[in-house]
Amino acid sequence: MAVLLDADSPFPDEFDLSKTTAGFLRQVEDRQSFHQAIKDDCQNEVKKFIKYHPLLKLAYDSSNQSALMTAFKAGQYELYALLQSEGLCAGKNEEPSLEIEGLTSEQKTRLKQAN
Repeated sequence: MAVLLDADSPFPDEFDLSKTTAGFLRQVEDRQSFHQAIKDDCQNEVKKFIKYHPLLKLAYDSSNQSALMTAFKAGQYELYALLQSEGLCAGKNEEPSLEIEGLTSEQKTRLKQAN
């Protein structure tokens, strides 16, 4: 909504700030919960989020880390593979290939098995 107003767009019909604010807060909370579910290896929660938000391909958290990188950095390689298979990707400023170079041989093996 802020982007539209900055672009001098008109308010939508039946504009209700309380619903807009609540919707925005819910999106932020949903993304934070999604990233926490990834860290906690809660596959059902991760799958549910993907099902209800199929257009999100980065799903950044509040620190602008993509969901894919959250899975990678948390060592959740099965979820990393799942997210990739669902079309989620790393952000422009994230380099999974550089991160992979820093993995131990055991971690590389786990990642390979997950993929």
